Amino acid sequence: MDQVRLVIVNRKLFLGIISIAAFVVMLSMQGYLVKMLSLPIHIVLLGRFAAAFILLGLYLLFLHRLSTLARSYMRMKNWWTASIASALGCASVGCYFFSLHHLSLSVATTLFLSSPLFLPLVRKILLKDSVDNRVYLGIGIALLGILGILKDQQEIAILVALIAAALMAVWVVLWQRLHANHSSLNLSLHYFGIGALVALFLCWIVQGRTFFPIHLPEFYALVALGVVALGCQLFFTLALRYAPRRLALSWIYASLLVMIGMDEWLYRATISLTSILGMILLAIGSLGTMQIVVKGWKKNV
Repeated sequence: MDQVRLVIVNRKLFLGIISIAAFVVMLSMQGYLVKMLSLPIHIVLLGRFAAAFILLGLYLLFLHRLSTLARSYMRMKNWWTASIASALGCASVGCYFFSLHHLSLSVATTLFLSSPLFLPLVRKILLKDSVDNRVYLGIGIALLGILGILKDQQEIAILVALIAAALMAVWVVLWQRLHANHSSLNLSLHYFGIGALVALFLCWIVQGRTFFPIHLPEFYALVALGVVALGCQLFFTLALRYAPRRLALSWIYASLLVMIGMDEWLYRATISLTSILGMILLAIGSLGTMQIVVKGWKKNV
C-alpha cells in the first residue's frame, strides 16, 4: 500500500513539474509573440481573447455537443462578478502588453508577476481579511527591487506594468470566489468570451468602424497567441493541482531566467546588473508575499 501511494505521489509530482515547465514556456512564448507583432495593442488584445474563446468553443463543440457549450454559458450563477473579473483580466493583460512594447521582456514580466504584492490589500478591501504583518517585509523587499529597475527603464511603462499587476490581483481574488461554484472550463469560457467583447469595445472606441488590415502572418501569430493564452491558463491550473504550491510558485518565477536569456539572445537587449538585482528582489518579495497569502487561504478553508 505504501508503494502504491509513493507511485501516486511521484506521478503527481512529475505531472506538476511538467506543467510548471510548460507554463514557463507558454508565458515566454506569449511575451515573444506580443513583442514580435507590430499591430496596435487593442488589435493584439482582441486577437488573443477572440482566438482563445473560439478555440475553447470548438473544443466543447466537437468533443461534446452544442448543447454542452450553451449549458456551460448558461450555468454561470454570478454573471455580474464574472463580467467584472473578465473585464479586469482583459485590462490587466492589455496593460502588460503595453509595457512589453516599452520595456524588456524580462522586466515587464517581472513587474506583471508582482501581483501577489497587491493581494493582501485587495483581500482586505473585498473580503475584509486581516493583513499578516510579515507581508510588509515582502513588500519592502519588492519596493527596493522596483527602485533598482527604475534606474534603467521608462517610468510610465513601469507604472503601467504595476497597474497590470494590481488588476491581476483583483482578478485572482474574484476568480477564486467564482471557482467555488463553477468549473475552470466554465470560468475560462466566460473569461475569454467577455474579454473579447471588452477588447472589441476598445477597438470601436479607438478606431470606430474603420477596418484594420491584418496580413496572413499576423493572423497566424494572433491565433498562436490565443493558443498560448489557453496553454498558460491550463498549465498554471495543472501546476497548482499536481505540484506542491510552494514548488509551483517558486518555479514559475524561474521563467524570468528564460526571459533574461531571450532578451540577451533574441532582442540583443543588454540588461544591467542593477535591473537584474532589482528583478531578483522583486521576485523574492512577490514570492514571499504569495507564500504568506496562500497559507492564509488554507487556514480559512
